[in-house]
Amino acid sequence: MRGLGSIIQVCSAVERTELDFFLSGEKQGLRVDKMGGAVLFSCLHIPVGMLNYATGVSTRSTDLDELLDKIEDFYTRLNVPPRIAITPLSRPRDLPSRLLRRGYRESSVSDVMTIDSEVTRWETRSDVKVRAVRRGQVAAFSSIFNRAFKIPTNLRGDFARFWRSAVFDSDPRLRIYLATIRGKPAGVGLIFIERQAAGLYSVATKPECRGRGGATKLISQAVQDALTSKAKFVYLYASRRSRTSEKYRSLGFTSRYVRAVYSLCQSGELNL
Repeated sequence: MRGLGSIIQVCSAVERTELDFFLSGEKQGLRVDKMGGAVLFSCLHIPVGMLNYATGVSTRSTDLDELLDKIEDFYTRLNVPPRIAITPLSRPRDLPSRLLRRGYRESSVSDVMTIDSEVTRWETRSDVKVRAVRRGQVAAFSSIFNRAFKIPTNLRGDFARFWRSAVFDSDPRLRIYLATIRGKPAGVGLIFIERQAAGLYSVATKPECRGRGGATKLISQAVQDALTSKAKFVYLYASRRSRTSEKYRSLGFTSRYVRAVYSLCQSGELNL
């Protein structure tokens, strides 16, 4: 992966892109707040971890407890469990152990994987097609997303409105895809493209369609669109040591650093 810079530079570019992604989603109910150097992402009407978390916690050790108190108060007022993402930019170095002492638990660990323009070989089947989601396809997109990410029934209506707004009022930097196999919906994904980095999110395929090239074709299209738009690299999150991460490696993605999320959740709370 030549030319992407150090881990710190890659991490900084990823976090800038993620910030811009949330800033672009005001019409979908996304919100960004800043507090003591940390960035707090939230979506009030969809209380899931993927849309509600703090990142960029980087402060002096003596100021950490005060900052964490404020972050916890912010999410508690939203009735959302506090979640804090830890990356190579996070400080102080003992932040994970400090969070554990406050009652947090490590709820997810992901490899942040990247790919750049040097990787160009993709093998896909001719009966697989990938196109931008059109207005009449939002229901199909939502159905696949809900099933793949096990969205609870009580949140599916909120997510449907979220995706409908994203398709109808989309920022030009956001591209939402639907993969079809022989004309039938098979997979979904989206990418947010900035000049430095592009974030690939929510790639999923129907269980009965897996292994037939839908995800590979969608990823191929998303990467091509991002690099054509002059993004220097594409990143995504993959659970560590998972079959998914091995699949991404086989397509040319490289692990760059680890991102852990710590959650202050009660037993049984939703932590998507």
